[in-house]
Amino acid sequence: MSSVYKSILKNYFANSFGMGINFLNQIAMVPLFIKLWGVEKYADWILITALSSFFAMTNMGLNQATNNEFVIKYQNNNYKACRKLLLNSFLFIFLVGSVCIIICTIIAYLVGFKEILNVSVFSEMETNFIFIILLFNVFVKMHGGVYNGIYRVKSKAHVSAMIDNIVRLTEIIILFLGILMRIEIVSIFILYILPSLIAIVYRHLCTRKWFRINYSIKSFDRVTFKAIIKPSMAFMLMPLGSAISNQGMVFVINAILGPVTLVVFTTTRTLVNFLRSILNLFGNSIYPEISVAYGKNNKHTMYQIFYRSLGVTILTSLIITSLLLLFGETIYLNWTNHKIIFNYSFFCAMLAVLFISSIWTLSSVVLLATNNHSKFTGIFLLTQLAEIILVYLILRIYQNITVIPIVLFTVEMLLLFYTLNSVNKIFNSSYNEIYLSLVRETIYRSKKILNKNSK
Repeated sequence: MSSVYKSILKNYFANSFGMGINFLNQIAMVPLFIKLWGVEKYADWILITALSSFFAMTNMGLNQATNNEFVIKYQNNNYKACRKLLLNSFLFIFLVGSVCIIICTIIAYLVGFKEILNVSVFSEMETNFIFIILLFNVFVKMHGGVYNGIYRVKSKAHVSAMIDNIVRLTEIIILFLGILMRIEIVSIFILYILPSLIAIVYRHLCTRKWFRINYSIKSFDRVTFKAIIKPSMAFMLMPLGSAISNQGMVFVINAILGPVTLVVFTTTRTLVNFLRSILNLFGNSIYPEISVAYGKNNKHTMYQIFYRSLGVTILTSLIITSLLLLFGETIYLNWTNHKIIFNYSFFCAMLAVLFISSIWTLSSVVLLATNNHSKFTGIFLLTQLAEIILVYLILRIYQNITVIPIVLFTVEMLLLFYTLNSVNKIFNSSYNEIYLSLVRETIYRSKKILNKNSK
């Protein structure tokens, strides 16, 4: 078990580094881009990247399902099935990517994405070129993501995560230096795609010592391909549900409560979501090891990883929410330069939502990492749709922002009960067993800390 926890710790540090890069890209770099480009040009960039990012949703589905299935087959020594799985995934990405890029190239030639996206500063050629390159980059990264299953079975998931992190960091540096040195945007984006291409070559050479793949069109297997489609589509319901919830809530609040309340909601949600990403690090870190243990049919190890991570998540959530109850207003007002009103009751309610969300998110990892997620992701999508409809109907009657977290809390509780029930079925456990496991672990860890301090 010690080797498992070492792998989890390595995964945690790799994911933490990735979160730092996301912070750099999504928050820290924004004022720099606005200063160098100006508001209008930066707005054009947001429009172009938003459309290309839509295609990245397919990445979530295919890669996750393929990696999970690869780990399970590998642990059962079914190496022939593993090869078919990888080759079918590569072929699928190549075909879908080729079709998407060809269609978008034709659209760019006939209509132009400048007109479609209503881009104002970038030229027609620049807009088309940037979009096609970003789209190409999406499918190149999808191709590289197929190798992640090989890293997982060798307890090297942190290495793959660091490769992704370095690629993203390099892309940010290339883009920033290119803009700073006033290099033509076309030249910048020719360099922009190089890190992803280099990463594929590195992954291929690196993984050959663990698992060799022989590329051949004859290796396409319809049965294998059809078997992976269902879990792939189910995985895609997660980002789709999140997109519906995030964007739908914005439209509803703006339409009923107005732009001022919308700003209060979005800024508060941004701060809470950043805290959620910190808590999600635990789930992302145990994901690969849960897959490996499931492939070995080692439910004891899976259960130990789960309840110990759940205990850490609950404790961390309580600490974070407690600190923010005390210092949240100061942090919020300084972050927004005292230009936005702080709604304390709304903020506290959103922290309650965060606490429940962190628990069911961690529990859902057991379902997602073992390809037992089809019903869960379907329910998740339905709850996000219901969430938007309920908020809209209630706000039409009672126009108060505090209504929103009450609805969110109710939905989050439903997801919590569903995920815990599903986890109990996998482990043949009960709520009482999980509770006792958490208590025993807390007592055990407390004694170890006290013994160390006494020495």
